[in-house]
Amino acid sequence: MFIKKFNVNIILLSIGFSVSLFGFNGVCQYITAFFSEMGFPNTGFWVLILLYTFFLLSSPFAGILISKYGAKLCMLVSILSYSLFALSLLSKSQILVCLAACLVGGASAPLWVGQGCYLVKASKKESYGVNSGFFVTSIMLGNTLGIFFLGFLISRFSYFKAFGFYSILPLAGFIPLLMLKDFRETEKRGNQWLLVGNIMKNRLVLKLSIFGFYSTFIRALFVGIIPLKIISIFGSEDYIGILCSMYYMGPILLSYAFGRFSDKTGRRFMISLSYAICIASLLIIYFFNIKWLLIAGIVFSAISFSICRPLMIALTGDISSKNNVDSLMAFFILTQNAGWIIGFFLPIFVKGNEIYLIAAFVSLISWIILSSALKENTEDIKLKLDKELSCGVTS
Repeated sequence: MFIKKFNVNIILLSIGFSVSLFGFNGVCQYITAFFSEMGFPNTGFWVLILLYTFFLLSSPFAGILISKYGAKLCMLVSILSYSLFALSLLSKSQILVCLAACLVGGASAPLWVGQGCYLVKASKKESYGVNSGFFVTSIMLGNTLGIFFLGFLISRFSYFKAFGFYSILPLAGFIPLLMLKDFRETEKRGNQWLLVGNIMKNRLVLKLSIFGFYSTFIRALFVGIIPLKIISIFGSEDYIGILCSMYYMGPILLSYAFGRFSDKTGRRFMISLSYAICIASLLIIYFFNIKWLLIAGIVFSAISFSICRPLMIALTGDISSKNNVDSLMAFFILTQNAGWIIGFFLPIFVKGNEIYLIAAFVSLISWIILSSALKENTEDIKLKLDKELSCGVTS
């Protein structure tokens, strides 16, 4: 019953990424602690910065690669870098690990853009939300279990043995991806470089991209500063793991339901709900230094994240055509990465509780901009973008 209800390709895609991220994200979670134990406390942070920076820089080109070689092939080649990254840690060489981080960052763009494009191409229009929700639920479950299990292995054995085992998991995730149907377009697609240029200067695309930026900006900010808030309110680090896990459990429990609901109600309502809940959570945390209200703020933030995570892919599917989906997905991934980087850097310059108020203000401005872009229905937006973005591309 379950298999019949879902697209087999979406199941394979979700399993492949879930298994691979079980290994890769688990390693990333412990990389700063690993280098700190080796006597290099700053190396882990620089490795992550390099990874996300190269992810950002390679994102504009990912759509061109996928348009030429197909999402399946790009995902298969890219996911191998996850194993190489875990193996590089066994070398104990900071230079080698940094080079591996650059490789993973560059490969992550065709991997994640390919994932989004493949999900859209493998789905029917009326199931973008439910399929995105199923995918998000699967990968978040893999992320969470991977982090917990790696902690057990490290405490039971060592970093090196644990990382060695985790380097195998992306290879295991390679197998379901190999079984995917290839949806590569065979007809000539026109000048993809010109299409990328058209996308980057299109005002409507820029407005729509604010949704992905907002989502990752808030997530990076929340993940980075909320542990400090927990310590200040509860007076102990013991509550960090328990309370922060609620943020990751939200998508596991709710993203599928929210994605499915968005297919029925439309994206605009669910997007607005996500913004409203997010702003409420930030204001609660800003104004009230009370334990149960902090917990409420974390729960609200988890709900907001559970809504917007699957909707980013679903909305891209709604407003893109087969001519521009690859490059549009790549550009939206680029803006999401910009959100990550700015979200990681902002706490360096803004200290104290005011950062939550700034985040609420950024969310409100983002909501206003996106609402202005979504005044028309998504089908009209799709036709408009197809016309504007194809100008000169196929001539």
